Amino acid sequence: MVHQIRLYFNKKQKQTRRGKVKGPARQKKSRGGTNPGATSALASLTEDTECYYSALARPFSMGSRGAGIPSFPAVASQKTTGLLNGVCAVGTTGIGFIAVSPSLAYDKPVAYCTTAASTLSDISIVAPFTGLTTPAVSALPYKYNDLVDGTAAAPSLVRGRIVSTALRARYIGTELNKGGRMVAYVSPDHSNLNGQTFEELAGRSEAIRLPVSREWTEVVLFSNKTDEMTYPGHNYGSTAAEEALRSVYPCSNYEYIEGTSPYNGAAPIALMFSGVPGNEFEYEVVVHCEYIGRPTAPQSTTSHCDMNGMSKVQNAASQTGLIRSGTSARTGEKSMAQAFMQFAYENRVAISSAAKMGVNFLNGAPVGRQHLLR
Repeated sequence: MVHQIRLYFNKKQKQTRRGKVKGPARQKKSRGGTNPGATSALASLTEDTECYYSALARPFSMGSRGAGIPSFPAVASQKTTGLLNGVCAVGTTGIGFIAVSPSLAYDKPVAYCTTAASTLSDISIVAPFTGLTTPAVSALPYKYNDLVDGTAAAPSLVRGRIVSTALRARYIGTELNKGGRMVAYVSPDHSNLNGQTFEELAGRSEAIRLPVSREWTEVVLFSNKTDEMTYPGHNYGSTAAEEALRSVYPCSNYEYIEGTSPYNGAAPIALMFSGVPGNEFEYEVVVHCEYIGRPTAPQSTTSHCDMNGMSKVQNAASQTGLIRSGTSARTGEKSMAQAFMQFAYENRVAISSAAKMGVNFLNGAPVGRQHLLR
């Protein structure tokens, strides 16, 4: 199924002898309701790519459920969404954090969250994880042993990949104790953020720094490298730890948390906050993923390839910084939509020419709305 929108471009404005800018003369609408003073072009987006766009732009919305990566080859897959929620707190040092490690298994940690008893002043995730909770996304359908053969001697029953993973948090403590700062960050190359201090994280150019707020602050990661977007094959020469990172934590950049936990993937997403010790934050983590393999057959649905649309979605997502907050003008789904429309504006001549020839030129524009470019 193809969803279409129509883009309108007004004709070039004219300049009078006195130097004043004068717009095109007012014209009557045609029977079809279009304005003859504007050039229009159809833009199309496949249904699968629309859902993929939603998983990156609105990962917590119902419209992103069942999202897959519209890459080649398009293999039928089981498309799943898992949700985790909980409460974390500022530790005794006045610092707290939530670090997320996108996982495909329901029995492996996906997040590391400080409690009020935490004595950490940086993201120090070291077993036995004192002062931390280590929840997993229990709603996911497969466990570690389904994805990895424990001896690394045989292929696994199920193979999976991450579509997107998002973290959002907001302050839920008292108004009296409200205060402090928040910094949200996702590593561009998905490398490990373990060991980072508040100042180091806040000093990164991609980080968003905000005052503590009751509005959601959201951080999104999506698979953007070839090995992350490909279902992992079995490597008979790999160790059990290497197999775990490749098959359970595909977005961990092949890094793990630390030396005593080689089976737990790195945390490329983090949200740190400062404030009064004991202050609480509500958080949610959502994981959109796909699985293939014999056990997935009854739940598998058809996948479609849309390389052009996928490229446009990823480019637009990358331009937003992957962090969204109601308190920051730099972020939000609006900025992702604007990135789409910027592409349309820059290519307006080509789109107009293609429309005259009956060609659907712009694949990968946002759907469900009419955009008027003036």
